[in-house]
Amino acid sequence: MSKCPACGATLIEIDIDQHGQAFTMQSCSGCDTRTWQVDGAPSRLPSVLRSLGDECLPVSPTAI
Repeated sequence: MSKCPACGATLIEIDIDQHGQAFTMQSCSGCDTRTWQVDGAPSRLPSVLRSLGDECLPVSPTAI
C-alpha cells in the first residue's frame, strides 16, 4: 500500500483505463491530499479531465 508523502497515512487508489491510457487517482483521508497519474507519470487534474473528455461528464436530462 502507498503512503501519503504529506502525512504518512495510507492512500486510497482508484484506477481508470480509458482511451488506452491508465489514470490513477490517489486520495488521502488523513490530510485530504489528492494526486493524479497518467500512465504512471504525475499529472494535474485539468489535464486529466481534458484527456478523459466528455465521456466522463454526466448527461443532463434536458440533453436527451
